[in-house]
Amino acid sequence: MHLLRATFDRDRAYEKISELLALEDHPERLAEKLSLPRDVEKIKSGIAVTSYARLLKEVEKLREFVALEKEIGDVQSGKWTFSFMGKGFAEKKIATLMDKRRKFGSLIETPRWFFRQDRVWLLNALRDYALDSSNQGDAEWVENPLDSITMPVSHMLETGDLDAAKVMAVELAKPFKDVDPAFVMTRLEGHRTLYFDVDKRHAYYYVALKGY
Repeated sequence: MHLLRATFDRDRAYEKISELLALEDHPERLAEKLSLPRDVEKIKSGIAVTSYARLLKEVEKLREFVALEKEIGDVQSGKWTFSFMGKGFAEKKIATLMDKRRKFGSLIETPRWFFRQDRVWLLNALRDYALDSSNQGDAEWVENPLDSITMPVSHMLETGDLDAAKVMAVELAKPFKDVDPAFVMTRLEGHRTLYFDVDKRHAYYYVALKGY
C-alpha cells in the first residue's frame, strides 16, 4: 500500500485548532476559514452543545458483540471449558450463541450515527485545516503496511473500547471553545488524512497511484 506522507509542525497545528475553536461565537467566520461558506447552518449545529450519552450505550453494545464473537470462536476452536462434554453439546452452545448474535441486528448503524453528528464532522474539518496549515511541503510516497495503521475512532468502534468512548463522549459534549486541541488531533480521524503520527510529526494521505 502506497501512501503520501508529509511532515507537519505540531505546535502550529495545535495553535490553528485553538484559533478555530475560539470562533465559537462567529460561525460565519469559521465557515470562511474552513472554506465551507455553504455550511454555516451545519457549523452552527456542530458548535451547539449536545449530549453524547448515546455513544456509551452504542459502544457497550459493540463490546458485548466482540465478546460474543470471541466466545463463538473459542467454542469452535475447542478452547471452551465444556468441550470435553462432547461435540453435540458444543454444537448446541454454538447454536445458542449464533442466535444471540443475530439479535444484535445491524452494527453499521453505530458508525453511521456517529459520523453523521455535526460536531464530529466539524471537528474533523478543524483537524484537516490544522494539518494543511502546518504542512511542511515535503510530501513523498512511502510504502506502508496496512497493519501499521491505527485509526482511533475505527479502533474504538471495532473493539468496543468503552474507556475510549467515555473520553470521546465527554470531550464532544464540551462547549466548543473548551474542546482540547490535543483531542481533536489524536482522537479524531479527519476527512482527508488517513493516519498521522503526532510524535514523528508525519501525516499520511491515501492517494490512488495511476496504474495500480
